Amino acid sequence: MPNNTYIQLLLSITENNKYRRWYIQICERAMLRASSKRDANNLYEYIETHHIIPKSFQLGGERDKSNLTHLTPREHYLCHILLTKCTVDQYYIKSNFAAWAFIQNNLFQGRTSKSKIYQLLREEIAKLSSINQKGKSKPHTQLHTNNKNLSAHKRRLQYNVYNLLNKQQIEEHITLQDFCEKYTFKYDNVLVSIRDYKSIYKNYLFQRKDSKNNHDVEQALSQQFIIRKFKSSKIYNISNSLTNEIFTMSRAQFCNDYNIKSYNMSIKSKIKITYKEWTLNLVP
Repeated sequence: MPNNTYIQLLLSITENNKYRRWYIQICERAMLRASSKRDANNLYEYIETHHIIPKSFQLGGERDKSNLTHLTPREHYLCHILLTKCTVDQYYIKSNFAAWAFIQNNLFQGRTSKSKIYQLLREEIAKLSSINQKGKSKPHTQLHTNNKNLSAHKRRLQYNVYNLLNKQQIEEHITLQDFCEKYTFKYDNVLVSIRDYKSIYKNYLFQRKDSKNNHDVEQALSQQFIIRKFKSSKIYNISNSLTNEIFTMSRAQFCNDYNIKSYNMSIKSKIKITYKEWTLNLVP
């Protein structure tokens, strides 16, 4: 019987039962038949390397060869299941999660697992996860609450709205919802674009009522094109041959707003782009 340091360590952190004896027998038999991975490969077509003391136990030996044994896939599977039957305290929790990860990886690789073992282990993982998360708020619930509160807050905000084509203020102290109803825009699309005290959606510049900085608005109105929403994109005059609609924005923002995949647009020239009924002319 090999006198292995890690097997001796295993004896101190596990219960003395038949599952521990079977686990040690499998590991010792594997070490006797092959002292290295090369020897094991000469005996079997496929082998897997197993840590006698699992890495998740954090007891050392992650790179120590004396903590490694080379097993067949069936032996490797049995070892992870046996560890869940003989470990205690924190090592019991870690061995269950390690066995679950091992089974999930096997299923991904197309290997099957006994349904009874799978069910028992899945139930234990669910119980351990519930204990571990007890008293903690669910992240996705908290995120949903924050988004809901943020949306409600934005519904109450009022804006001064400027048309960047004719350089004039068209609305004063209007909410986004009222603006969308009046100009027939989708509220969700506008809400996503309006994030700061000064934001742009299509040809419209929105300035928060409580914003004290009018310099940026004056600068935007004096420019010959809309401030870039997507910094990496150039600005285009965009026209629709069917509806005679004309506006100015970046190509990336145009694709985003009209749900067009940019790679579908044939770009033979950066100055003029045509896509279906749309024509994009680069602003100099």
